[in-house]
Amino acid sequence: MIRAMGLSPEQVLNREALTDPAATVVGQDRVQDHQVQVLTRTLRELIEATASGSNQLRGV
Repeated sequence: MIRAMGLSPEQVLNREALTDPAATVVGQDRVQDHQVQVLTRTLRELIEATASGSNQLRGV
């Protein structure tokens, strides 16, 4: 869905990792949960920005 809206999920996750380098995630399940949270938040922000007619998306 994020890719269909013009963003790369890999770039979103890399940007998140670079903005919060001190974050520590232990275990593959937690890594996947964190990635889903980041992508969900980005998708929500993208949908809200599109609905409001704004091209501004925080951090993207």
